Amino acid sequence: MSSSTWFPRVKFLRFPNAWLSSLLGLALPLLLPPSPLHAQTLTGFKTASGELAVVGFQSRQKVPVTYPALPRVRKLKANDCGVIAVTDTLTWPASPTTIFRINNRTIPFGSITIANIPKCSKTGKLSAVMTEPRRKGTDVYVAGFPANSAVAVTYVNLPTVRNITANACGILVIKPTPEFPSSRVNINSLSLDPVTLPLKIMPQCKEGVIFYPEGWKR
Repeated sequence: MSSSTWFPRVKFLRFPNAWLSSLLGLALPLLLPPSPLHAQTLTGFKTASGELAVVGFQSRQKVPVTYPALPRVRKLKANDCGVIAVTDTLTWPASPTTIFRINNRTIPFGSITIANIPKCSKTGKLSAVMTEPRRKGTDVYVAGFPANSAVAVTYVNLPTVRNITANACGILVIKPTPEFPSSRVNINSLSLDPVTLPLKIMPQCKEGVIFYPEGWKR
């Protein structure tokens, strides 16, 4: 398929290999994979279709993309006394900056009182009244739910890592999904914000060779 079919009225040019050009004095097409040093010169942009993209990775490089504050829902079950235990785990970590939302109630982790957790008897009664959330270490306990009911706990700002593989030309494309909506992400020290990123046409990748639209600047 020709480049004119993909992007009407846009001329695509081969990206020259600067090292070979300086050595041979010729503007040669990019025939060799970029060096690791060159591959980490990253350029981020967004597309008209809402994708975020980064040029400059190595071919097929696996890249961890961090969403610093992504809402995620954790499904828990209340015990016989109507208490849920929001435990601190590797998948669901808690920190002083964590914010929970349960039903219409917002609960900042840092505002939860550290206190003893009442015991639940076999008859479904707590050993003490518990009207406010309590914390034991980094585990949070919240009472007031129907016994053995399902409870959805939203982590409002949970850091989440999404692993994405760059294409054959080292272009990383971050497509929004219901689980990973369009939002600010971090890749190593590079921060990509869809609000401030420049809007560009996606370069084409053919058989491991990258083609940039005319006038495309890195």
